[in-house]
Amino acid sequence: MKLNWGHKIAIVYTLFAGFMVFMVILSMQEDHELVTEDYYQQEKMVQTRIDGNANLNASPMELDILSREGNILLAFKGLGESELLEGKVNLYKPDNAALDESHPLIIDENAEMHILPKGSAGLYRVSVSFEINGATFYKTKDISL
Repeated sequence: MKLNWGHKIAIVYTLFAGFMVFMVILSMQEDHELVTEDYYQQEKMVQTRIDGNANLNASPMELDILSREGNILLAFKGLGESELLEGKVNLYKPDNAALDESHPLIIDENAEMHILPKGSAGLYRVSVSFEINGATFYKTKDISL
């Protein structure tokens, strides 16, 4: 049986439509999540973060964010004993928003804070924002555990 050009067009159109339906079904099964739920609110705070980072760079104090034995270590250097820190630490897990965490900034007598993430090993974006005597400070770093 020989197909004429009308039948060939109908076959090509049917195959194309079937492929498109397959692609729509496949894309609906994919997980599409933002890194954070309040992404747009955080975008508005960009200038505050830039200023906080500039304040940290201009001060004699240093903040190191390190990975130690599956923990995240925040080490403050040059912090005066009388200076009170108020702030928070956010851990963002880019591949799974359910593992994001937020902790109040509480340092020990060695001017350090140890955090054991509840999530699995992998990449974390650690953001530290704090205030000392009315001045705002901010630092962020990607850590792999």
